[in-house]
Amino acid sequence: MTTPTLLVGALLVLIGTGSFLVSADLGSLLPAGLGSLVGVLGWLGRSPKRQALAGHLAVGCTFVGMVLSASAAGRLVASLTGAPLERAGATVAIALTGIVCLIHVTMSIRWFLARKRSESA
Repeated sequence: MTTPTLLVGALLVLIGTGSFLVSADLGSLLPAGLGSLVGVLGWLGRSPKRQALAGHLAVGCTFVGMVLSASAAGRLVASLTGAPLERAGATVAIALTGIVCLIHVTMSIRWFLARKRSESA
């Protein structure tokens, strides 16, 4: 699960830096910070000795990122009804972060369950 974690970290860094370059809003850099942390944990997880701890910490970080980005999704839905969207670059970046984090959490849970089943069999 280290390769997908590294890819998720890189994708989050790209989302954060790309949205910062487009909008020049410091709030857009939040995904880049989360992506850096997830990438470091994915890199540490390459060692079999640290794989379980790093994997659990990475999933915990992406879970927190998913929960905290839910407000951005609500703001995007509200903007579809005609409400003004303040700090559009940061809002879109954080909503994309939530989607990427949701995908990572789902993949990780499936991987952990499959690993548990294969160990018990």
